[in-house]
Amino acid sequence: MLKKIRLLFSLLLAHSMMFAATPNPVVATVGVGFNPNGIAITSDYRFAYVANNNNNSVPGGDNVSVIDLRTNTLVTTINDASFNEPYTVTINAAGTKAYVTNSGGTTITIIDIATNTVIGSIGGF
Repeated sequence: MLKKIRLLFSLLLAHSMMFAATPNPVVATVGVGFNPNGIAITSDYRFAYVANNNNNSVPGGDNVSVIDLRTNTLVTTINDASFNEPYTVTINAAGTKAYVTNSGGTTITIIDIATNTVIGSIGGF
């Protein structure tokens, strides 16, 4: 029994080492905004939404970049006055809205994924 356990452990260790040694090559680099921070991927794995935190206060730098993951290209940059150092992005279960937390304030900005436009915000305290 002990030999079987040792053999199983050895096989698992060898298997994990094999995958650990496999390099993860960079397939693309996509330029986004200032200080990219949070990222969310749509449930169909088609698009990524990146919150550009802009904690250096570059004028016009508070925004969200939308990346097409099939072509690894920037689709659009969403700008809105409601962004205040965008920090994280979460996509709802239906895949229709993205919620962006604003670390420079107490609000959450809501993006309509179908149109990539801001449709509202949720106030904090």
